Amino acid sequence: MVLDDMSSIDKQPEEDSLSEDDEEQDSIRLLATKCNDLFDSSLARTAGSDRALPPLALRFFGDYKRRFQGWCWFMCVITEHENESLDYRLRNDAWLHDVIMRYLDILLDNLLFVDRSQLQGNDYDSCNNETELPSVLQVGFTGIRESVDRLNKLGVNRMTSSRSIFVASARRFATQHPDLVRLSDFELRAYIAVYNLYPSAPESLRQQLSDSMTDRYAKLCYEANITRRFQPPSSSKVESRQQQNDKDDVQPNE
Repeated sequence: MVLDDMSSIDKQPEEDSLSEDDEEQDSIRLLATKCNDLFDSSLARTAGSDRALPPLALRFFGDYKRRFQGWCWFMCVITEHENESLDYRLRNDAWLHDVIMRYLDILLDNLLFVDRSQLQGNDYDSCNNETELPSVLQVGFTGIRESVDRLNKLGVNRMTSSRSIFVASARRFATQHPDLVRLSDFELRAYIAVYNLYPSAPESLRQQLSDSMTDRYAKLCYEANITRRFQPPSSSKVESRQQQNDKDDVQPNE
């Protein structure tokens, strides 16, 4: 199966989107597991068999599998904790859930295509198996590569979006609490440091580096504030507070 029009999948539909009720609770996990099983079954066929992939195809296929498994790990597709799984986190984002399901469907179709080709015992000797893919596998391999590429791109875009939201929250916190975070002072020092380290670098690059350092500083301060707010009091503080309460309870003798 060739990915004829993958660009249309990325476009958010105006009306036709899947609701949560239309999807199984673990639909992404189940479909990803099927894809992973097909990767394993194709790679498991012995090298001496006429159903084994030729050398070049085997290298490509192994790389596709590693990238797909990396995506599954990165996106927490399969996890022990339900509230951390991708299915759970996308329960209110029907559009993105639908896009991922479509790419997984395309990946599954192409994996099945390669699997059927192997089971039919196709003759791969008509080409140089060390430098080119057999024509019978090219369609399926193209579909696998493009669908894995799109899944990884979705993962990176989602992570970038999440980081942007966190940076905005950190900078807003710094603006609201100038007594805790002296962001403007740090921003100036960061720019001076970058300028001294890279005097011949383009101005746009120096600004980008100093902005990145400032964002990092703001996030560290924001995270430290969150940690302090939710950190339980230490035992020494609890004992000190208890001793103070005991003293307050003692009434002076008249």
